[in-house]
Amino acid sequence: MRTKLVTAIYSGIHGYPYYGHQVRARVERYLHSLRVLNNMDTPIICYCGQQDYDEILKHCNEFNLVNVQIKISELSDSNYSPTLKDIKDKTDNFKFYHEIDYNKLYLLDKENNGDSDYLYWIDAGLSHRGLFLLKYNPNRDKITGMSNNYHDYEFTGVFNSKLFPRINDFVGDKLLSLQNTLLAHNPDILLKIYECGVISQMSVGGIIGGKSEHISEFLTDFKLAVDKPFEKDIIINHEAIMTVLVKNKPEMYEVFKFDTWYHNDFHFTSPDFPLTELDNKVHFVHFFEKTLGL
Repeated sequence: MRTKLVTAIYSGIHGYPYYGHQVRARVERYLHSLRVLNNMDTPIICYCGQQDYDEILKHCNEFNLVNVQIKISELSDSNYSPTLKDIKDKTDNFKFYHEIDYNKLYLLDKENNGDSDYLYWIDAGLSHRGLFLLKYNPNRDKITGMSNNYHDYEFTGVFNSKLFPRINDFVGDKLLSLQNTLLAHNPDILLKIYECGVISQMSVGGIIGGKSEHISEFLTDFKLAVDKPFEKDIIINHEAIMTVLVKNKPEMYEVFKFDTWYHNDFHFTSPDFPLTELDNKVHFVHFFEKTLGL
């Protein structure tokens, strides 16, 4: 089965109107994690702005990231960006990088051209210590805790050539929806706008997609769904909107439900964290362990 992944890296977008991250450490995380994702031997289309192109190209050439193809698309190119900016201007509110989030759907649409059986968005910075256990990092003894150290992100025990074939098996003929029972976004606005009933879990945006034949319908559903809050000059996080889409068409999605982003190695970076808090809970990393049979 042909699988294609889409991701993006943008820097220098702090402040109006995008309100993105300013620190250099965030870009270093994305670049090192992208190097890990290349290890999956799955084609990755990495979008960026013109100002980031040379640095990402140099990084890909230096580390022979043969599975990564770089393309340029500015955040302002997205079909959602003008409306998002207009609402921010009119309300003087929503000072968050919503353009980055909505851009995921825009870029998926750009790459939905029939050249793959499975199409996914994957966050460029997904491979990091906050999400994955040390045993999946072959060079964990070289971890320094510094953002410029590749080994801090080297979770190749997870991100290898087996991962997306196994995810495809899990998804089957549907789309993937990873859902967290710890609600990251206010469900009240969803109840008010969509009258969608009780929200007990929410979709997360780290990996979006699945069987390519359903991508167009998913993207159309998303566009229709955002019109309702846009008409009220409200911006709702893309994850919350995807939650409504799954509730409306549960037959189109294969859901993996988890309870926490944390895992059993979290106490190494936060010694005061009580590991008992993780007892009898499904961790985000368990999705990868289930699909890979680890």
